[in-house]
Amino acid sequence: MKLKVIVPVLAVFLACSGCASSAVGGVNREPVALVALRANNDIHWADEEKSVQRDGSFLRDVLGVRLNTVENADYVSYAELFIAEAEAIVFRVMNREGIAALDRDLVLGAAAYQAARVDNRAAARGFVTPPGYRYVSAKDKEFAPALMAGTGAVSLAAVEFNFTKDMASGIGKSGKMRALVSMSLTLSDAASGRAWYSKTLSARSRETIAVTSGGYNGEELFGLFRTTIEELAGEFAALLRGEAARETPERGTFNLNSLLNISAGE
Repeated sequence: MKLKVIVPVLAVFLACSGCASSAVGGVNREPVALVALRANNDIHWADEEKSVQRDGSFLRDVLGVRLNTVENADYVSYAELFIAEAEAIVFRVMNREGIAALDRDLVLGAAAYQAARVDNRAAARGFVTPPGYRYVSAKDKEFAPALMAGTGAVSLAAVEFNFTKDMASGIGKSGKMRALVSMSLTLSDAASGRAWYSKTLSARSRETIAVTSGGYNGEELFGLFRTTIEELAGEFAALLRGEAARETPERGTFNLNSLLNISAGE
């Protein structure tokens, strides 16, 4: 898989399968509360501002393709059909890598979460979220400590995905297509609401699926997104472990003090 950004990141979120706690300068960073997870709904082609509208007018008017060109084919996919699976992948990776994460129902059902101010800018952009999530900001200095008091959260995590699709080979929109994933992660201190880490990562699927005149199998495309999200997370976890091995005298130990110093001042 080709990574556009290669840096040691996600130190609490996706790392340290063998360490008992995640501390920086004596400050514990766990457990983590995932308070926001959202994505663009319209999964458009990377070279277009937006994809086909639901009535197919974009294809007919711009590409000259009729919707019945490929029987039972999809011409547009929406993240609302996939976003809950994306959340499940995030939690699965956190669990696999030994990251202490609070139960989603505890977080989303907390009084502080339900009373939190809405991020109107995010709401206006038309993002979709898994069931139960609100457009809250992990950096809200009133919401963060209130959630900490109610749930015991030490760090708040906000994840934003951007899903697009692209041609890997072929002519026009016929040939092989792939999935592109961009993930922005913000980790904030629950006591203060201050963001102590923020980074965007991007990757493309190593596998491709067939596309004919813009038509493809939507479930197969979601499959590309599933594996790309998981591989992206695993790739960075491996990078973190490799970096830790070089920074510490004993291979296999994980020194978060050295890795998280890069977040200072960002």
